[in-house]
Amino acid sequence: MKRRIINKNILVTMGILLMTVLISCSSKEVNIKDDIKSPKQELTMAVWSGDMDKGDIDLPIKAYTQLFENENNVKVTYDIIHAVTYEDYIKKLNAKLYTDNGPTLIYKFPNTYIERGVAVDLSGKLLNLEKIYDGLKREKMFYIPIGMSKDGMILNREALKRLEIEKPNLNWTKKDYINIKEKWLKDKPREFNLAEYKEIVRYPLYELNVIDQPNKVININNEKVKNYLHKVKEKIFSRNYILNKDYDYYYKMIFDRYSKERESHIMNYINNPDKLIRFLQIPNILKLKESQIENDKFLILPSVYDHEIKSFGFIVNKKGKNIELALKYINGLLSNESQKNIYYSNSSYYPVNKEIEKDIMRWDKDNGTDKRTMELRNTVLNRLKKEKVNYLGMDNKIKIMYENIEKDLFHLIFTDKEYSDKELEGELKKLEDKYSIIFNE
Repeated sequence: MKRRIINKNILVTMGILLMTVLISCSSKEVNIKDDIKSPKQELTMAVWSGDMDKGDIDLPIKAYTQLFENENNVKVTYDIIHAVTYEDYIKKLNAKLYTDNGPTLIYKFPNTYIERGVAVDLSGKLLNLEKIYDGLKREKMFYIPIGMSKDGMILNREALKRLEIEKPNLNWTKKDYINIKEKWLKDKPREFNLAEYKEIVRYPLYELNVIDQPNKVININNEKVKNYLHKVKEKIFSRNYILNKDYDYYYKMIFDRYSKERESHIMNYINNPDKLIRFLQIPNILKLKESQIENDKFLILPSVYDHEIKSFGFIVNKKGKNIELALKYINGLLSNESQKNIYYSNSSYYPVNKEIEKDIMRWDKDNGTDKRTMELRNTVLNRLKKEKVNYLGMDNKIKIMYENIEKDLFHLIFTDKEYSDKELEGELKKLEDKYSIIFNE
């Protein structure tokens, strides 16, 4: 009888233990299932379809994004905004940014969103931000550059040799280039081309500051602009240039990049390089491709006209969701490993992280990178270590206004009509009134 009671007690005890194990296992099963079903956090990135079409978005960050997703149980999605022009993209992006839970990351960023208070100030919020070059740092970091590029200029080495012009050094200036150009023009008249137009018309126009952005004032009807127009006409219609009398040809060649006039113009100089002292701009002297490396026909130098650093990067939308996740994402992109991958990949951009310079130098030596390429790069990087460089670009609205002002001034320059001072003042007054209204809309 005693033995039966003991056996019964043992069975009860075993039953309780078995139930405990089953409940425990059942609980674990539920947790596993819950984990599987639990939705991933989502990080949304607004991107213009134009950037996606060019592949710009994938090259530097694709591998990192996949790693970030796996390590953080996150899904990074592209909110691709389809628009034919960048202006249309901005309009469509605006509609998304002023609503709650819009895209959190904005790729390549429109500058205007900093002023409008859309972007989060990321100063002091990213540990790896200290690693970027000093010239890229600001007191308030609304925009974080991830990769950068610096335009270069290509000179015709054979023309330099023929005209007995000494090869410029890497720290050459605009004055050095103008001296070379004047000697080249004196040799014989040249066909007027896109490079000449930019140097004579476009670059000096931006130096006039006809748009006073801080004070919201347009300054077109003044003596500076009048003198500018007189000098421009004097240079273009001088004996230095051979001109096509169909001015509409130049308008299409200059302003319509897809026109047959532009295509014909470019092919003319590709097939006849001896017609130029300077070839087209080269996109990034920080990371030259093997096919771009200096040879007997051309000489690559830093641009004396464009002193800006171009970049790709992000701003974080104040009204976006999962902002902390966005900060973690950007911080990771600035890490040494991610930045080295930008350099080692086929990306056309160069890293912004100054701590990996020695690693890149070792990699270059192991891979036989051209010495001149490294010298060009160091010229730019040394400047970035000493002084602030403009990498924010121009407000999109201001940029479009400048483009339209330039088109209007084109018609005042390329015309057979001789304007009196009073007539010219009247034309400039019309333009000033027109753009004052647009500016203050």
